[in-house]
Amino acid sequence: MTKVAIRLVADQIRPAVHLTADYSFKSPHQWPQYIQQLIQMWLMRSVLYSQILGIEEPYVELLIEKIVTWGETFYPHLRQQQHEIAGYLKQKESYCWNLLEDDRTKGIVSVYLLGQLFHTYHCYRQDVERWAGKKGLTIDWEGYDRTLPDFD
Repeated sequence: MTKVAIRLVADQIRPAVHLTADYSFKSPHQWPQYIQQLIQMWLMRSVLYSQILGIEEPYVELLIEKIVTWGETFYPHLRQQQHEIAGYLKQKESYCWNLLEDDRTKGIVSVYLLGQLFHTYHCYRQDVERWAGKKGLTIDWEGYDRTLPDFD
């Protein structure tokens, strides 16, 4: 499980770095919506997997440095845009940590968060259950099942 989760974290961050680099010449407000959604989805998944691994603080900036170092031979623009990439992805990562932390402090995975994780971030049920189990959280499946038609 641990090797898989580590690989999943890296596999989510890597495309987010490259896609952010491809669009960093524009203001994020000018990026296509689907680009922003993909990046946010990848970051939420990586934060979820990292919390399953027991990582309790933001880390994306460290991974960006590694990805830039590994990829700069073939993608020299990564090093040139590293500051912009890190700034944007740190902001998005912070949002993901805060979203998960809100429910974590309540002790329950809310209907709202379940809807976000499944329908906005396309997380898998088993990953949400694994995360909740690691954090000692109750999942509001009954509430989610009642509101499911509202999400679909």
